[in-house]
Amino acid sequence: MNSPSSLTVTIASDTDYQQLVAEIYCDGKFVALISQDHGPDDLRLEFPTNSDPSAVCSSVGLDWFLDAVQKAKEQLLRD
Repeated sequence: MNSPSSLTVTIASDTDYQQLVAEIYCDGKFVALISQDHGPDDLRLEFPTNSDPSAVCSSVGLDWFLDAVQKAKEQLLRD
């Protein structure tokens, strides 16, 4: 059985966005980003495109992903 992958959520101010974003990482590799540019009631989940494949995590377990998105959302809306 594999050990669970480590989750890191980073709240950041990205110049491509007007509001803060939550970046989700698995074992140090980028998974997705949550943007609140459309408001806190219309959060958007964005996946990497045109990124260095070695810096992106292309596959995670569904339960891990759902938990990661929920934790990222909570941290983003708290800050």
